[in-house]
Amino acid sequence: MKKSVFILLFTLISALSFGQSETKTEFVSIKVQYGIKTTGFVNKVWVDIGQSGQHSLSGEITNEDGEVKIEGRTYTSEIDVLNYFGEKGWVIYSTRTIRILNEDYYYYLLKKETK
Repeated sequence: MKKSVFILLFTLISALSFGQSETKTEFVSIKVQYGIKTTGFVNKVWVDIGQSGQHSLSGEITNEDGEVKIEGRTYTSEIDVLNYFGEKGWVIYSTRTIRILNEDYYYYLLKKETK
């Protein structure tokens, strides 16, 4: 009796352990630069997923001259980019402002648990 209970318990624990898929935390950085030109107020936005090639969005995002292209759509506003990532389940992890050579950059760090 004890042996059969032990085998049943061991089988159940093994099934639960192997049945769960491993999750990992991924991060995305969104950088925004604001400026004033003779044509008026302008902003540029970039998305950074890192360079390792291990990110779930590798090959899906391109940055060109302050515009972000994701899934064939072009984004020029940080609000549009934040809305896109929010719809995909990303949450803001932190924000910060950095000044480089009299230029202000605003950073949003987003994170998501992925499988």
